[in-house]
Amino acid sequence: MALNQPYSDEYVVEDIVENNISDLLDELKTKEGLDLQRDDILYSLFDREEYLGVLSANIYPDEDLPDKFGVYRGYNGGGMHGGLIKTEVYRMKENRQARAQRILAIFEKYFWQILKQVDKADERIEPKEDWDRVTI
Repeated sequence: MALNQPYSDEYVVEDIVENNISDLLDELKTKEGLDLQRDDILYSLFDREEYLGVLSANIYPDEDLPDKFGVYRGYNGGGMHGGLIKTEVYRMKENRQARAQRILAIFEKYFWQILKQVDKADERIEPKEDWDRVTI
């Protein structure tokens, strides 16, 4: 199922993504005190490179981190993606690492939640084999 492909008269995949990003922002604010805006969240889904995150500078501007802070999975070929990878935080100041891991766990939760909800919505149109799902 492609982004924006409707699976009912009223609901599209983009709604799944946007609703989950809204919930992600709420959870980051209530649990970790991060006051991020919708425009701060970066994502790419249903593509060779899939990720959900934020620019590292928006959370940890003075840390030695990659440009994006969040979760990522790359394409391995043959229709298969690799495992989910989280931003490495071992180079961060030690007192920040535990919080960074909690934030990454929240990103991971919503990454998988989006994909699972899309699979569920796709099943409403027609049954799919396990190999033909986005969460494979």
